Amino acid sequence: MAKEPIEKPKQSKESNKRKQSVKPPKSQKRWGRLVGRIVAVVFVLALILGATFFYLGATGGMGDKKEVTIEIPEGTTQSQVADLLYKKGIVFNGVLFKLYLKTGSPLNVRSGNYEMTTSIGFPEAKEQLVENFSGDKATATVTIPEGTNVEGIADILAKQFKKDSKDVLKTMNDEDFLKRLEKKYPELLKDTMENKDVRYKLEGYLFPSTYTLTASDNVESTVEQMVSQMDVVREKYQDKIKQSKYSFHQILTLASLIESEASSAKDRRLISGVFYNRLNQDMPLQSDITVNYANKKHASYVTVDDTKIDSPYNLYQHTGLGPGPFASPGEDSIVATLNPTESDYLYFVADLKSGEVYYSNTYDEHMQKVDQYVSEEDAKLAESGSSSESSSGE
Repeated sequence: MAKEPIEKPKQSKESNKRKQSVKPPKSQKRWGRLVGRIVAVVFVLALILGATFFYLGATGGMGDKKEVTIEIPEGTTQSQVADLLYKKGIVFNGVLFKLYLKTGSPLNVRSGNYEMTTSIGFPEAKEQLVENFSGDKATATVTIPEGTNVEGIADILAKQFKKDSKDVLKTMNDEDFLKRLEKKYPELLKDTMENKDVRYKLEGYLFPSTYTLTASDNVESTVEQMVSQMDVVREKYQDKIKQSKYSFHQILTLASLIESEASSAKDRRLISGVFYNRLNQDMPLQSDITVNYANKKHASYVTVDDTKIDSPYNLYQHTGLGPGPFASPGEDSIVATLNPTESDYLYFVADLKSGEVYYSNTYDEHMQKVDQYVSEEDAKLAESGSSSESSSGE
């Protein structure tokens, strides 16, 4: 039996009209457009802000770029490093730099000093932290007095680095170490390295001064600092050295004698003139300093027997300047060597009590002053105190 089709109820025309006429109010349309505009503006601002941060992070911006040295204390964390770089004006934002550092490999920063540039981008700042380490923090200073010889310097460095003096001296005479120094300072060290008669290749070439040490310094690095500073002094007076008829090795040799013979600028230049006068007349310098060095001792009173030692360093027995320096001269003595006071003096002697230096033209006059101002008793008093030893001429 066929089912009769079920008719859908017909909607009234009035109902259809109501459906077709339902529209959102105008206020809702305006609000929707406003929200859309706000979202668009926020999006654009976010893009601009993001682009600005990206630009500043990548380049550091347009700020002044200056070279600065920053010190990173021991135990500083990566986060603290970022804050430090921000405070120093190296990066534009510390928080963002911290986030940047987290995106790459961990940054292992050593404590110490870094040479960096202000107003740089994050990548460059990180690169400088890796590559621009300029030295550990200063931990100590070591002072080398003028007129100290290699053995004396070895004693000072041994105390500083808590080593045996013999081991320090061995390091200073190590052939490989000396070759490395010669390669780095060829103009300075060539003459002494080629001289087979010198006792110590670095004698006279270790500039006496106060040096700042760091945790990474050792005997070799400290010795190199001294050699480097002597090279600076050599270059400073290079024109004057070329004008003389002596090599820098010979200038250092003469300066090392002047350093030990005189304490005032006036006497240094006068004694320099005396030595040149004797050299020009092919007379032995006859400095007690040379006898002591030859005998490997320090004595204020030199005997006739002392002067008989067979050594190229004994300038009582040999004319000229000998193999090389007897100690490390200071800059004032080098200047005096290059600027002698002209005179006719051939002899000088120092009062062992007062340190005052007396000059003579003749041997007889000189010997009278020796008898007056130098005696074995005076020498013992001088050795127990701080008076100078000084004489030239028998």
